[in-house]
Amino acid sequence: MSRFIRPFLSILLGNVLGLSAWSLAGRIIPALWEQVTPEVGFVTRGGLIALTFILLAAPPVLIGALGAWLAKAGELWVGLACGVWGVVLIQTVPLEFPIAQGIWYAPTVLVLLSSALGGWMLDLRAQAEALKQ
Repeated sequence: MSRFIRPFLSILLGNVLGLSAWSLAGRIIPALWEQVTPEVGFVTRGGLIALTFILLAAPPVLIGALGAWLAKAGELWVGLACGVWGVVLIQTVPLEFPIAQGIWYAPTVLVLLSSALGGWMLDLRAQAEALKQ
């Protein structure tokens, strides 16, 4: 496979998986919380909060690492590019919000950084293995 086709396909797959994971989380999370009543205990509520954040935070890192692994080149940059789907998360901020009025970039920046982190972790592993030899 060409030196450029493999990373391109990895990035494309990473973005499709990332957007799909986000869409799936958008359907699962409300379903998890719709049955929660005020009587639900602290442990159950804490577990639901943890599960909610895992569903939102884990996919960009894991998909960035997967894309970097599949590309077998430029792990950090491929991981970062696998998070470009996060641009769809830019949304309008309520006017009362004290900073960044009008646009909310934080979710996109977090997705991009998380995806890059996944690729970077794979690159660290390759660097460590190279040092052992």
